[in-house]
Amino acid sequence: MSNVGGPQPFDPSSANQVPPTDPWKKMPENVLLTIFQNLSFSDVINVCNSSPSLKERKVSIINDVLCSKSKLDSELIGELLKLKRADPTPNENQADLNSSLHGVLASSLLDATHLEAHPDLTEDELLAIIDQCPSLTTLDLSKYPQTTEALLSKIAQKLPKLQTLNLSNCSEITDKGLTELASKCTGLRNLNLTNCFQITNAGLTELASKCPGLRNLHLAGCNEITDAGLKELANKCVGLQSLDLSYCVKITDEGLTDFASKCTGLKTLNLSYCIMITDEGLTGIARECTGLQTLHLTNCDEITDAGLKELASRCTDLKSLDLTYCSKITDEGLKELASKCKGLQTLNLSNCSEITDTGLTELASRCTGLRTLNLTDCFQITDAGLKELASNCAGLQTLHLAGCNQITDAGLKELASKCAGLKSLDLTFCVKITDEGLTDFASKCTGLKTLNLSYCFQITDAGLTGVASKCAGLQTLHLTNCDEITDTGLKELVSKCMGLQILSLTDCEKITSQMKDELRKSIKNVYDNDAIR
Repeated sequence: MSNVGGPQPFDPSSANQVPPTDPWKKMPENVLLTIFQNLSFSDVINVCNSSPSLKERKVSIINDVLCSKSKLDSELIGELLKLKRADPTPNENQADLNSSLHGVLASSLLDATHLEAHPDLTEDELLAIIDQCPSLTTLDLSKYPQTTEALLSKIAQKLPKLQTLNLSNCSEITDKGLTELASKCTGLRNLNLTNCFQITNAGLTELASKCPGLRNLHLAGCNEITDAGLKELANKCVGLQSLDLSYCVKITDEGLTDFASKCTGLKTLNLSYCIMITDEGLTGIARECTGLQTLHLTNCDEITDAGLKELASRCTDLKSLDLTYCSKITDEGLKELASKCKGLQTLNLSNCSEITDTGLTELASRCTGLRTLNLTDCFQITDAGLKELASNCAGLQTLHLAGCNQITDAGLKELASKCAGLKSLDLTFCVKITDEGLTDFASKCTGLKTLNLSYCFQITDAGLTGVASKCAGLQTLHLTNCDEITDTGLKELVSKCMGLQILSLTDCEKITSQMKDELRKSIKNVYDNDAIR
């Protein structure tokens, strides 16, 4: 039934149909701007072309829309570039688009404080935008890996008041470029150098010396950094609150302990894949940085219950802890952690294969505020442990049970009855789960967004239909090697889960190529054996 007399939704395709009257003519400027801010640039142009009163000033309107934004993100700039370069043939719309890009490059963007570079920008275009952003304090070049030292030098010259810079994956940057940056942007507070693998202690020393106000520093993948560089950093940047040293494989317990003694206000630390760190280094951190809230220790496989006990006894404000592949952690260490860090919200125990129902029960009974828990490949966990977890941690939103192959429908039923707010569940290789258990689970956890059923060999179209009928908001579903799923189940899925964005069908042998082609018309990413589209 049509909405006669009510407001009609805007249809850009109708914009070229000139109306008998001009509805935009008497509209206040502030209302116009609000409307245009919520349209794409192509729609703005179409609207202007449909209105005699707007057509003659459409370039200024587009520029007004741009100049009203405080954040120029990559998507916004990319939309302009895409429209501008889509058709090299001169035409009226193309001239308008060229003018609109000129608006970005030549107008004074007084409100813009954040710029995320689009990879298709030329250096000249990027520098021109920067020139017109006098209030810019945040620059993200992580999607602009072609950044050279010469370009970085020019940017530093133009933005002496820069506070936040992301150079992640800008692998051409060396100590020379970092020194140049630090000497000009002395007010830097947040710097991301992830995978800038040419940076050494020399560059880090210059950074620390020139930018003592640094608060957040990412050095992930800067594997030339050693204890000596860390010492210089600690001596000058005592106010550091967050440090990422993942994959800095030359850092030792000695360097870490010295660092901790100076930067006692640290809140977040990532030591993932720092393979030389042992209980000694962890103890050094725990004794000095008692306000630590987030700690990542992935693959620090020399950490034992003794180190975890020291951490727990001193860092009682811990909110998030990642112990992935810390295979020496047992129920005893988990008990100590749970007894002292009762405010824990996120815990990753992936591949901590010594953990049993006993440890999980201790954790659940004390850390009742858990929101995210990863138990991947903790294969000793059974329905009994899952029942205790569900009974005590009703607020769980994300749970990974991949490889916990003793979990059955009974455990899943307990989980669903107590943790109805679950948003994400990973049941990969939970081979005892059946259609009945899955359907019961879906009937209670109706807000589920992400579900992984890979290698759950007993799941058929019946279970998939049960999920589809109750979890209409599902966005991501993995069905790898669920070889009982057929086209019939998938038809039911797509008819109910209209917001599905990711679907994995690898090794689902009963799915036809025709069905996959049909799925790709409505689902953004369909994974199969042949392609990711």
